[in-house]
Amino acid sequence: MFDDDGMDEIKQIFLEESSEGLDIMESGLLKLEAGVGDLDLINDVFRAAHSLKGGGGTFGFTEISEFTHGVETILDEMRDEVREATENTISVLLECVDCLRGMLDTIRDGGEYDTPRIQELGTKIQGLLDNPDAALLATNPSVEPTTEIPPAADEHIAEESSAEAIDTHGMWHIRFTPDPGMLATGNEPYRIFREMEKLGELEITADCSKLADIKNIKADQSYLSWSLLLDSDCKKQNIEELFEWVAEQATIVIDKNTPTEDVITAEIPPANVAENVVENVVENIVEMNPVKVESPVEEKIPAKPVAKPVAKKVDNELSSIRVSTDKIDSLLDLVGELVITQSMLARFGKEYTEENLDELRDGLVQLEQNTRELQESSMQIRMLPIKVIFSRFPRLLRDLTGKLKKKIKLEVEGETTELDKIVMEKIGDPLVHLVRNSLDHGIEIPAVRLAAGKPETGTLTLVAYQEARNIVIEVTDDGAGLNKKRILEKAISNGLVNKDDNLSDDQINNLVFAPGFSTADVVSDISGRGVGMDVVKRNIQDIGGKVEVISEEGVGSTFTIRLPLTLAILEGQLVKAGGEVYVIPVLTIIESILIESDKINLIGNDILVYHFREEYIAITDLRDASRFNQKCDVNNPELLQDALLVVCECDGKKMGIIVDELSDQQQVVIKSLDVNYQNITGLSGGTILGDGKVALIIDPIEIYNACFTDINDVLAVQESA
Repeated sequence: MFDDDGMDEIKQIFLEESSEGLDIMESGLLKLEAGVGDLDLINDVFRAAHSLKGGGGTFGFTEISEFTHGVETILDEMRDEVREATENTISVLLECVDCLRGMLDTIRDGGEYDTPRIQELGTKIQGLLDNPDAALLATNPSVEPTTEIPPAADEHIAEESSAEAIDTHGMWHIRFTPDPGMLATGNEPYRIFREMEKLGELEITADCSKLADIKNIKADQSYLSWSLLLDSDCKKQNIEELFEWVAEQATIVIDKNTPTEDVITAEIPPANVAENVVENVVENIVEMNPVKVESPVEEKIPAKPVAKPVAKKVDNELSSIRVSTDKIDSLLDLVGELVITQSMLARFGKEYTEENLDELRDGLVQLEQNTRELQESSMQIRMLPIKVIFSRFPRLLRDLTGKLKKKIKLEVEGETTELDKIVMEKIGDPLVHLVRNSLDHGIEIPAVRLAAGKPETGTLTLVAYQEARNIVIEVTDDGAGLNKKRILEKAISNGLVNKDDNLSDDQINNLVFAPGFSTADVVSDISGRGVGMDVVKRNIQDIGGKVEVISEEGVGSTFTIRLPLTLAILEGQLVKAGGEVYVIPVLTIIESILIESDKINLIGNDILVYHFREEYIAITDLRDASRFNQKCDVNNPELLQDALLVVCECDGKKMGIIVDELSDQQQVVIKSLDVNYQNITGLSGGTILGDGKVALIIDPIEIYNACFTDINDVLAVQESA
């Protein structure tokens, strides 16, 4: 038997697999609604629902099992091609998927099920089941429901139809004999009987002939067998599916129209078995209608209400991901190589001499290579395809287009692009905000689009691709674009900018990310509260990313998100400045040069720039800790003579960082400053070097945004003067 920790782990596995099953159901139902009606797709959705129902019953989550039963029946009718996949039916099934997600969350976090919603959807499902012709009528109003058998083309066909009609109604006789160890696997007969009762009128007869003496009874052993009479017009397959979970742990015989007198009569149990033992055993196994038990005293046992499990919150929730065996095999191979290298180096502890110094160097080089490969391979285990996030948007698109009365199609590119699991979790909400913004504010209603000479169906495009050690995600719509005039007016009225400010198009576009900013006239449940875009920028910056927007009125908008491939490892350039060691991300560095004093200029009143390759770039001095993340000291430009300038690119713009010297390039493990100390503008974190010292990691983009965002305006004024 499992202890509490074991059960928590099993429950977590059930929740994860059930969530994946719901994703399969949702994706399949959306494809069905879009007109993809192949049988394989319907079977995939049905199997996901069936597994969810079976898993719920196996682990004791009877509410989930019972709720899913009706959903499964609807899907089974689609699979048998007796029900059309109409828009109404699919809408109800999608609502059921949402409800099941909520039930899984209740199990995971604790609390009470949303009973009114469950009952409401149960009523809708039952309404669909009670009206089998509804789907056909919805797709073809000319079809009249009928129960008459159409005229047969000949006598032979008529006989076949009659025979088939006879076979679909009658008494099913099932003999169910569990193996002794079936109960130990967590499978309990009463759950099967409860589901079978939903198929029709059920009579259960228990065979107690093999019941052991009370002193020898084992709680996890099965001693009973059953003979079941089911009056139903269901198919044999429907019954077989109920026993699917125990098919290998029991003997099951299913016959049609077996006379009731052929029911196996239970042998009288030994006299030394007390009546109350028989009664209690059967009562705890069968929670059904009155049950017939053939024993010395035949007694009807009333059904007992199924107690609702109290969902217990798991304090330390397990987090897991599915990893391909190829990645695991690669990791194990590298571990093997590392062990070999370690063995080779271990002998130098006893046999080290100057003669084998070269061998030691070779071993250390091999160790460095193995460590780097192991690090990269282990990071790959955390990588997931971005399809995990993109897969949620077809459903979001479907729901919102109905509310907004718009026609929009979704195009997705780069679904296989992989991203670190932690980054993936943090980028989900910002992407949802961007998509909702494009659907609500970006793409116009059909009438407006047609008047503008556009197709009435708008297009929302999601693209993901890798660029160096970054992931780029683009959200593009072909809508109205940003209304720069209206944005500027709103920003002035909100006090975000002054009326006399001369803002560039990019600066105006970026106002949409200001806290509380919104141009919506009406607040809805979709957008307009002025919190979404602010959340987007803040969440993306929190994980070391950035977001920018390019928009053209009447053409559309593109929101571009750049994210680090992983939050744990950084390829860094070590530099020394003012007696300290810093790390500058290699990906931001263009080149390093010696400063020539005649190329230093002062613009405005407080910005020193350097003439670099036909353009002027702002510079900051890393050597003076008191002026870190500030502009250079304009009063002492001569101090820059013969210093070293590291030229970095920030958001497409360049800046220079002055240092004393360059050291090695190496991968560093990023440690958060915010967690261990506090957030400092211009620093993205810290790391521990090989000698045990701490080095701070420079964030050139943040320094540029803090000090030099107005440099282009100053340069423009300087040139015009």
